[in-house]
Amino acid sequence: MFLQNHHAPELLPQLHQWMARNEDGHYCWLMDGSQLDAKEKRWLLRHGQPWQRALDDTPMAELEDFGPLIWTQPLHLEEWWPDWLAITSGRPLLSVVEFRHAVPDNVFWHWLSDFRTDDGQKLLLRFADTHTL
Repeated sequence: MFLQNHHAPELLPQLHQWMARNEDGHYCWLMDGSQLDAKEKRWLLRHGQPWQRALDDTPMAELEDFGPLIWTQPLHLEEWWPDWLAITSGRPLLSVVEFRHAVPDNVFWHWLSDFRTDDGQKLLLRFADTHTL
């Protein structure tokens, strides 16, 4: 599911119904903090905490809130969530990610964002274009 697409009003309930039916899945909401302007960041600080910085305790920790941000709680229960979906609609900013075993730790996100192939080529995950996930 790519929330870069424009959000349809019925999308969120459908998405959460699908997530609830998949008892073996583990989900997180992933957002690229580098895509937020100052006004959006202030809005999110007032309404959208707590999130986890995906790159804390890694060599990329200095990115702080400008790196990938993760929510693992059920955001559909938050009053602010529909407003945030309206703000981010149509922008390469927010994705739902499913994992088989558990939402990974910061080491995984660092590995994913600084990946090297067997021949030494460096590949960078562009969190702003989460279609690549």
